[in-house]
Amino acid sequence: MTTTTCRRLLLGGVVWLLVLQYVVVELVAIGAWTGTSYDAARDVVSDLGRPACMPDGGCSPRATAFNVSLGVHGLLVVLGASLLSPLLPRWRGLVVALFVVTGAGNAGVGLFPLGEGVTALHLVAATAAIGGATLAVGVAGVASLADPALRRYAVGTLAATVLGVVGVALLLVDGATGLAERVAIYPVVAWYVVTGALALLASRASS
Repeated sequence: MTTTTCRRLLLGGVVWLLVLQYVVVELVAIGAWTGTSYDAARDVVSDLGRPACMPDGGCSPRATAFNVSLGVHGLLVVLGASLLSPLLPRWRGLVVALFVVTGAGNAGVGLFPLGEGVTALHLVAATAAIGGATLAVGVAGVASLADPALRRYAVGTLAATVLGVVGVALLLVDGATGLAERVAIYPVVAWYVVTGALALLASRASS
């Protein structure tokens, strides 16, 4: 493995490990919620980014921090994909393009929060963020199957994709709920973190 490849593994791994910031900020936003209780299974993720209180009196004092976190998440997704894509055996350009769509969707959800009169833009961004992420991870998993050395990683990636598809299916069948969104989102976030950790381990093993 060349020095350049090792550096890409190292930087890409660190970048995707930093995706955990989204989970931390989400938990902080939930903990700061005031008024009526926030139910993670019922209330959608985007409610945490509402600048104004909900009609039932629920308020998110950390809405700005949550929306900024979504923008940071989008940047980390795109940067990590760009750094690590040369390690895929095929379809690198397609995989990066899909992660760019995903990252833009995440940023858009934060830029156009619920309750600001831009519901249509918010829904488009959320669709790109959630559906795009599941598709991007799935394509990355199929692409990885071409390399025997990545076979186990590919299987794990496709397993994460299946969980994400279940979440997307719940959104389509039952409508937007916190449970359905999180079933779609969290497997992908976990995949970023695991991929980042594996990239770091590989860079250390090759240094």
